[in-house]
Amino acid sequence: LILFIASSVWAYDFKVDGIYYDIINENEVSVVRGEYTYEDDQGIHWVEYKYSGNIVIPSSVTYDEKSYTVTSIGDQAFLLCEDLTSVVVPNSVTSIGNQVFERCENLSSITILSENVTLANTAYQEKRTFLWGSTAIKEYYGPAQPFREYYDNPDSKRYSLSFEKITFNSGYIDHNIMDYINLSHRTLKEVDLSGIENTEIPDMAF
Repeated sequence: LILFIASSVWAYDFKVDGIYYDIINENEVSVVRGEYTYEDDQGIHWVEYKYSGNIVIPSSVTYDEKSYTVTSIGDQAFLLCEDLTSVVVPNSVTSIGNQVFERCENLSSITILSENVTLANTAYQEKRTFLWGSTAIKEYYGPAQPFREYYDNPDSKRYSLSFEKITFNSGYIDHNIMDYINLSHRTLKEVDLSGIENTEIPDMAF
């Protein structure tokens, strides 16, 4: 008689209100994918819990009677979440990973309340920042920097061209960003640049 004891490996440390978190240190957590693998006598299995609907990430979260500040969103955190419709990122988040919203086919709105976010290493997988593959997005609110980083990818012109409204709450606009915005002119209805730092704005084509 051989007794096989199943074992599991979790990609997250805990879950609160439908959001999965990884503990970074004693004070901070990161939003991550809800997945784990386990092994039994049938082999190794992979299980994923996908995000859906409207997700509002809190600036802090309490687990096991301890409070943590939410400071980052991990790589591919919302990858392939087809039923995700909108995400609000709090101003406590200062770092956003790569391909965070890739192939979220019904994600129409992203709001980033922080005015200063650091993107993950954009050399990773040909500079696939968090906007990569997010072709369904209609409204974006947040800093201008992600657009600059995203535009640096030579394939960026083939993606995310369905914006209807863009609002920048911080940063500065250069010709690269305006060129990218102009690519969306067939669908773009409104651009709010009131939050940027430029004293002069490059011309728009629409």
